[in-house]
Amino acid sequence: MKIINSKNAGLFVLTAVLSMSLTLAIANDVGTSRQDSPSPFGAEQDPDSGKDHDMSRDSTITNEVNSSFSNKKDFRDTAIVVKTENGDVSLSGEVSTEAQREMAISKAKAIPGVNSVNSDELKIRN
Repeated sequence: MKIINSKNAGLFVLTAVLSMSLTLAIANDVGTSRQDSPSPFGAEQDPDSGKDHDMSRDSTITNEVNSSFSNKKDFRDTAIVVKTENGDVSLSGEVSTEAQREMAISKAKAIPGVNSVNSDELKIRN
């Protein structure tokens, strides 16, 4: 076991203080949105709109849309794939009836944060 003397203790404290300062500086830098560099934690810059986009928000929307389908007996015989990008939801796959297709579109539109719903690839099974 190595004994820490006062010289080593001072270096240890200095290292700890510098590490904390560096960690805070990095955390503050990551927390701010910069147009020249997307954040590694999910915030991306949409070059067309100039608005920040949060990928976790899209994941939340996708999960909520899927949940609205999975909890209903009306969607038992469906194979709906949900994708979300910038709050725009795309529905694809197959449903059994036109009523199921319309219900899926309606439920997706009702989710908070959804800007639009594209259902061009949501087909009625033959």
